[in-house]
Amino acid sequence: MSEATNVYIALSQHDLDYALENVGSDDLIITDLISEALNCSVVRPFISFDDEHQLAEAMKEWFHRLLKENYLSSDLYGYVNNFFECSLRPTIMFTEAIDKVAKEYQGAVFVLPYIRTHKKKYSTYFMAEHESAGVRLYNRSAVLGPYILDYVQDKYQYRFFKEQQFAVSQRVKNVTRIWGVFATRFSSDLRKNLKLHSTGKKAQRDTNLLLIVRTIGQASVIMPFLQNTSHKVEIVVADSSIDVGLFEFIESSVGEKPNITLVPRKKLGLFYVFKRYLSIFGQLLKRNEAKFNYKGLAFNFSQALSEVIVMSGSLKLYKEQIMRAIESVDNSKSGMLLSMEQKSPHAYIDSIIAKDVSLPSIQVKQCNQSYTPLPAPIFSDGFVCDTPEVLENFKLCWPDYSDRLFYIGTLQGITGEATDDLTKTSFENGVVKLCFFAGVHSEINVKTIHKIKKMDTQDVSFDLTVKLHPRDQFNYTNDFPDTEFISRQEMSFHQFCELFDMGVTYPSGVVGELMFNTLPFFIYKPDHRDYREIGSSFDPEGVMIAETENELLDILSKPTELKDHFLTVRSDFMHKSGLILDIKTIDSNITKLTQHLGDK
Repeated sequence: MSEATNVYIALSQHDLDYALENVGSDDLIITDLISEALNCSVVRPFISFDDEHQLAEAMKEWFHRLLKENYLSSDLYGYVNNFFECSLRPTIMFTEAIDKVAKEYQGAVFVLPYIRTHKKKYSTYFMAEHESAGVRLYNRSAVLGPYILDYVQDKYQYRFFKEQQFAVSQRVKNVTRIWGVFATRFSSDLRKNLKLHSTGKKAQRDTNLLLIVRTIGQASVIMPFLQNTSHKVEIVVADSSIDVGLFEFIESSVGEKPNITLVPRKKLGLFYVFKRYLSIFGQLLKRNEAKFNYKGLAFNFSQALSEVIVMSGSLKLYKEQIMRAIESVDNSKSGMLLSMEQKSPHAYIDSIIAKDVSLPSIQVKQCNQSYTPLPAPIFSDGFVCDTPEVLENFKLCWPDYSDRLFYIGTLQGITGEATDDLTKTSFENGVVKLCFFAGVHSEINVKTIHKIKKMDTQDVSFDLTVKLHPRDQFNYTNDFPDTEFISRQEMSFHQFCELFDMGVTYPSGVVGELMFNTLPFFIYKPDHRDYREIGSSFDPEGVMIAETENELLDILSKPTELKDHFLTVRSDFMHKSGLILDIKTIDSNITKLTQHLGDK
């Protein structure tokens, strides 16, 4: 290879636009961004499994020390996973890619983004909000760029982009952001404590299961189980600030069942909320500098730690409200605590609550989670996977936690009726009720909707509904005023699927849920990293896949063929997967798991 190879590092869209304008035929771009204009060699940031496992272990040990050195409550340990995935891992992935390229292209010159007003290094925690979805509320070049420069300048040849981008100082953004988060969370917690349900169905705590639910999405996943189980279940309803109406949703779905008891979170009082948030000021003043070292890089996590401290106020109120709700009913012991959280700070708090009330606890896998090492993969006594295949994949990924992984049945797949009945899908009068399960990337969603909207033919027309991704805040109604957009489904996923004749989705966790239901669907893979490079892990064998616009339109034009094909594929999937959907077997397995964990 030529010694003159230029390797452009593109951390933002601005960086990528500049690289595309200047890249030569022998040059490379290292980026995780996607552009239809990419017509050159691209290296995607990565980190090997062994290195990632080692890094996760180092972060775990460091985070424990960090809390002790700053005299912070151990309750904050639940932030360690997002801290790792979104404040540290993005930088390491780029430096690993740089090393790989340097070995293959001797004499390569790395071309780095340079922003005049950003020099000091900051690592932010609020990356965790959108980093995995590709939507970022910070200047990536300013946050990740200085670390990459430190890594490159003593090892390889480099230069800066000739074009200098001017932006508001990241330091100013950080200050604005942290106090904005403080004000938003404080006002939200005040409002939540002014308006609370005073009563639910009176609980007598003779229940087998104590379930904590925080969002409508979580409730939708567990709803098929709740509607069919014979277990006595006490549900503590812990509304989040963004999912108002959760109590009403659960009450309307299972509130009349005699074996289900609803307990709303308890009012703490305004003085308690003021006191909790006032303590944050003292913690911020006492915060020490937080440094983490890895392969010669010194990460400055002081800003990230400050953001965690600010957000901890709401987390501590959550813990106190749940504990008071549990203590408000008869104190005889339930069999087991179920948490619908996976790797979040709330998952850790739920596990602490379980210990405080002397119950074994499990976490129910309720949404897609990648098979990657984490500092704390499982907080509770057990982690219930939704399929046997997922169980085996997590065992490979988390070998130290394999004895905490279980499969008791597919809770979201229970319907209480024959599961292979597709005769209701009739496409009467040539009109197909189509649901498009959109992704988080709004610009790709818009293109896909346009393609579907132009699909009406003489043989078939579509009544289109778009189920939006929870993180997608884009306003689509200006572009598609005659299309129904649903941001959240206020019913179980099975009930939602019954509203439609046909579905289309990108590769995502929705694929698994669709396979447990009877809605004929297919997968569309637009030209995007999230859907092309990692999407294959979501593709059940035999499911129809469209990778081009022509393939998309061809499948849409033949709904009856899709229905017949899906029936065969789903039958094979159910047979080969070893799924347990029978509620009696699932109830029995829960009883056995409760006894197993209780004996430990």
